[in-house]
Amino acid sequence: MELVTILKKNYHSISTIFNMHLSPIRTEADYEKILERIDVLMEQEPEIGSREGDELEILALLVEKYEEQHWQIATPDSKVSV
Repeated sequence: MELVTILKKNYHSISTIFNMHLSPIRTEADYEKILERIDVLMEQEPEIGSREGDELEILALLVEKYEEQHWQIATPDSKVSV
């Protein structure tokens, strides 16, 4: 199931659990803000399944999706050798 579909189906429970507003990353500023939050959470070394661990996982998925859409890495040309 696609990330967006999962988040849409579980939006109410996720936002209630974290007491935060979740939304797609739309701008570079949104992206930077989420990366800062991820840094804070990583420093806490949250347990898997904890509130902070779940928040970290969800934010990482949002970042991954944003990066896939905005910074696609081209596959190398097979004719070019190293």
